[in-house]
Amino acid sequence: MGFFSKLFGSEWKVGELEAATLVKGGARLLDVRTAAERKSQPLKKSAHIPVHELSSRSKELNKKRPIVAVCAHGPRARRAASVLRKEGFEAYWLAGGVSSWNATQ
Repeated sequence: MGFFSKLFGSEWKVGELEAATLVKGGARLLDVRTAAERKSQPLKKSAHIPVHELSSRSKELNKKRPIVAVCAHGPRARRAASVLRKEGFEAYWLAGGVSSWNATQ
């Protein structure tokens, strides 16, 4: 694993198909967008914790269940996966964001 992969968390990046497989296998889909973004483009069957609230609200999530973080395009989901991994979660982030997820569902 390269320095930049480790620094930016790309080793935890998943595409739409891998994310769908994880969710079908029991992973929790976590929407880390703002409430307004979520309202304008819903993400069905997902938990919602905006990325800026994640550190204080991570105890609402189950550490025994993998998490796939999703945002509008990817950067906040990547940050969320990093925060969650530091707290002991098995976490991934969806490259491509909510539009790519909704396209596969």
